[in-house]
Amino acid sequence: MAQSDQTVDPIRPWALPLICLAGTIAYLAVPSFQFVYDDRFQILENSTLLHISSIPQYFLHHVWSYIPDMPPSYYRPLFSTWLNLNYALFGPHAAGWHIAALCVHLLASVLTYRLVSTIFGDRATGLLAGLLFAVHPAHVESVAWVSGITDPLTAVFVITAFLAYRKARNARGWMRVLTISASLTCFACALLTKETALLFPILLILDFLLLSKNEQSPSTVVASVLPFVLLAAGYCLIRVKVIGSFSPTHIPLPTATLVYTLPSVLFFYLGLLLFPVGLSLFYDTPYVTGPDFLHFWIPSFVLIGAAAITYACIRQLGVNRASGEDYRKRCVFFLLWAALFLIPALNLKALDPGEIAHDRYLYIPSIGLFAVAALLVRQLAARMTLPRRMQAVLGAALVGLLAFATAMQSFYWKSDFVLYRRGVSVGPGNLSARNNLANVYLESGDFERGIALHREILEKNPSHAESYYNIGMVYFNQGNFITAENYFKKALTLRTRSDWYFRLGIAQFKNGELAAAEGSLTQALYGAPQQSEFHIALGAVYEAEGKLNLALQEFETAQRLDPANQPVRNEIIKIKQKLEG
Repeated sequence: MAQSDQTVDPIRPWALPLICLAGTIAYLAVPSFQFVYDDRFQILENSTLLHISSIPQYFLHHVWSYIPDMPPSYYRPLFSTWLNLNYALFGPHAAGWHIAALCVHLLASVLTYRLVSTIFGDRATGLLAGLLFAVHPAHVESVAWVSGITDPLTAVFVITAFLAYRKARNARGWMRVLTISASLTCFACALLTKETALLFPILLILDFLLLSKNEQSPSTVVASVLPFVLLAAGYCLIRVKVIGSFSPTHIPLPTATLVYTLPSVLFFYLGLLLFPVGLSLFYDTPYVTGPDFLHFWIPSFVLIGAAAITYACIRQLGVNRASGEDYRKRCVFFLLWAALFLIPALNLKALDPGEIAHDRYLYIPSIGLFAVAALLVRQLAARMTLPRRMQAVLGAALVGLLAFATAMQSFYWKSDFVLYRRGVSVGPGNLSARNNLANVYLESGDFERGIALHREILEKNPSHAESYYNIGMVYFNQGNFITAENYFKKALTLRTRSDWYFRLGIAQFKNGELAAAEGSLTQALYGAPQQSEFHIALGAVYEAEGKLNLALQEFETAQRLDPANQPVRNEIIKIKQKLEG
């Protein structure tokens, strides 16, 4: 299938417009979608986005630090910076956010074209890989969900860092310094966007082992890779300092369960690539506790078969006569790219139960998989001696089919209600999907359906604290504080949260249980001392108990936290008058 440079060159001026056009068509409806899922907490209820001056603080705190009681999880300051800048540009209007996310995805697709063209020495293969990446339905979650921008941003930084590193390999003098500096800068940006980028230095070693033409000695490679390793080490130290450990989430999963579950997870991702239908944010992905036929042996045999077919296909590859590139080594490089960046998604002990498989985890690994797929398709077409026009027609048909599937399945992300209803349909056993759908019903005023769904959840899992709390909130908002108090207490026996103690304290205050309310609100402030409304509520309880000095302290603290709150100022004046009288 080898093509001369002259036959491939005409692709160059059309590649970028074609990739951008295909990706735009696939996601044409997305700018009309709403904020969904975590967007509410990360954007609409994130007060740090209101001020550009918040940006430096992102580098000192974990990504969820603005939410009371939220345990440290991720250190992604550049992601938070992206949110802040988007809010400055678009405010709480989702259309601009979606357009910005789509632009990043298109940039990642164009860079995929550039990467694959560079490695294989064939722009036609790079174009097909870029088009597949741009329109494949597996990427809907990362593009249609505003908060899913971490993977597209990381992909842009990782590919750019890698291309700059390869350019530096043959550069001299100031050009080498500039390109290495650019690569290190992009790597640092990738690390500060998502921790998956930590694996990048291994990619550089694979580049030397599989793609180098012996123009560099091992000692030279070590010297060039060392700055990236040191940068990664520095990031790890900062990450541990900020969030307390490298990976705070740790599920006590037996090793045997981990081993038995991995084939079904890998089978899920293989199916997502080959048959990208039935997509959702939520899936039924239970742990596999033993070598059962359906969930262990069948996935294992399918994976072994897929690996054997891939190996047989790669063995048939030869050398690009135009560029002299060994296709087999380059295919191995891209397969290792995919495996390398999929490793974090296979660390099931760091993923919450029910959340062990998501479409977005395949975003960066798919770059390598689409590169190999594009080359194999091109090789097959050449062996069949198909005319160029026929190859173009078949390629356009494949891209068009995938773009249509992407467009259709992107609509499931148009609103919370549609997204969660889809999640319950695809993953009926996924309690997160049911919990979120129930809350949408409650927020819309459909209390009957919402409470019914939460009761279904509690039948399946009596320890689901969120359902107790959410049912309690229904009664709380209806003024039935006695019933609300009972549900809040049940929730707090299963999980401790400051905002839940706050609601419990308010319910107890409304029920005339002043001592109990004082205890609950004190507990709420223990976990979230910066919440002014918590101090106001406790101040009201102290005032009702006749503890005016303590009440004054709480209201004054609330005023320091929220100086613009005029009712608090009035309350302070009133209490001072009582104390003076």
